[in-house]
Amino acid sequence: MESSLLSIDLGNTSLKAVVWQGTRVVATLRLLHDETVIDPHFARAAATCRAVVGVASHGVRERMPACLRVLLDVTAQGASGSDVSRGDVRGGDVQANEIPVNDVGNEPKRVQASWVGTDIEPPGIVAYDDPAQLGLDRRVASWGAHVEHGAALILDCGTAVTLTHIDEAGTMHGLAIGAGLEAMRSGLAARAPALAPFFGGQVPEGLPRSSSDNLAIGIEVAFVGAIRELHADALRRLRAAGITAGVLLVTGTDGERVARDFAHGRYVRGLVHRGLRALSARS
Repeated sequence: MESSLLSIDLGNTSLKAVVWQGTRVVATLRLLHDETVIDPHFARAAATCRAVVGVASHGVRERMPACLRVLLDVTAQGASGSDVSRGDVRGGDVQANEIPVNDVGNEPKRVQASWVGTDIEPPGIVAYDDPAQLGLDRRVASWGAHVEHGAALILDCGTAVTLTHIDEAGTMHGLAIGAGLEAMRSGLAARAPALAPFFGGQVPEGLPRSSSDNLAIGIEVAFVGAIRELHADALRRLRAAGITAGVLLVTGTDGERVARDFAHGRYVRGLVHRGLRALSARS
């Protein structure tokens, strides 16, 4: 049987993780930074992993958010021979203080994760004056796209919206960074606190009948419109440079909803994790 791999994408606001059995996804997880409750199915799957590979946004891993600590603890229990399915899952969840510690001392033995940029050389060639400025997550997602599709334009819709291109030779061009959907909402709420109580509504079918309706329409139209303009601008810049855009891949937390507005694009779930899996196999 192929050994299991745990891939971790530690972003600015959340952690996303995937357990792989070869090329098959066994389990997925998403936690906000301060969350310490892990779905029991994922906990059991993660406990079988003998290899961990991850990528983190700048400075986030060094802060060791609670979500990362508890995930590595669960994985470590499997590596040290514990069975997290034996009475360690209570009330339907695994919590930080419910994880058994078999080692001497208060801290469990942690799995040695390999991190892109520290333990694994970042993939590709970055066409920046300072290559370090292109986020490692963008590089890993672009590499995942390259391995599976060759030349590609990646539209990643997360906390930020980013457009990144990778050509057949593996050269990457960062083309744009914009505000994500939640960043638009929270930014407006912060600048106009009187509107804060009206956020969270759904876009109405007909005429708006409340401030909540107005906000839902305004944020949705602004978000989709901005992405369309960013995509058009990226294509224009690539054409002017004589670069073939390749396939359009849409990914990220809000990627699936955005992909519906791009008939010629393709939604790819977990592109960063595909890149991490490819890097793990290469190393």
